[in-house]
Amino acid sequence: MYKFQLKFFLAISLFLFSCSNPHIKIQREQVNYSKESIEIIQVREDKFYGNPEGKTAPPHISIPVDDFSKIVIDGVYKSPYNGIEITIPSVFKSNRISIYQGLVSKRTDGTPITSHVLFISQQDASIAGLVVTRLREDRPKDANSILRTFKPKSEQEYQALKKNGILYKSYQGKHGEILEREVKNRIYTWLFPYRIHTDSAFKMKSLGISRFYVVGDYFYEFTVLLPKSSAVQKGESFHAVAQRQLDLLTAGIIKYAD
Repeated sequence: MYKFQLKFFLAISLFLFSCSNPHIKIQREQVNYSKESIEIIQVREDKFYGNPEGKTAPPHISIPVDDFSKIVIDGVYKSPYNGIEITIPSVFKSNRISIYQGLVSKRTDGTPITSHVLFISQQDASIAGLVVTRLREDRPKDANSILRTFKPKSEQEYQALKKNGILYKSYQGKHGEILEREVKNRIYTWLFPYRIHTDSAFKMKSLGISRFYVVGDYFYEFTVLLPKSSAVQKGESFHAVAQRQLDLLTAGIIKYAD
């Protein structure tokens, strides 16, 4: 389960990293995306020495991937962990992107369990990402069983979360039930998106939206984090902008996990 904690700071230190790799520019045109130039600033690999969802935050490092020619191909990110292929998005209209990937856990035989990829804007704190988890063989794999572990257990819990700016809703989609979670004033830390951290400000400063669903033997979380200062056009709500970015991210999936 994701853990909710209030924080009074914003950690965006990963934007200061640099990589010896030359910048790579990608010209692409795909359905739901306009033709644009995406500049990959760097690719880094996150390593966690423990469970990022555990009671205590584990040690963590992020190292540059010097050769990412097999990871980024023709505007598509290809996961080295599970076969996922997804179009690299322009993150809230920022075309200068850093990619952070990581294998968080694996089985005793080395088979990946949970991995992630984050597409991070070099312009501001905007983030779009995907977490993929292989479901256990000895437990139910249906969407209802999986998603209910993330939902509030009672009306009282729902109202308490709502008071803290966390909202849930469920609906039906192409792959069955979908759960969405909105988090007001969510901020980035190196535990994102495994843990929720927020700014305590009363006014809306940022918005995080996650979309959860099950396909086959895998559980997916598509997630975006948008500062209010980013890409909000006159006459368009902040929520609509974040929701549209999440729709584009989800639509960019080309191949689900093997």
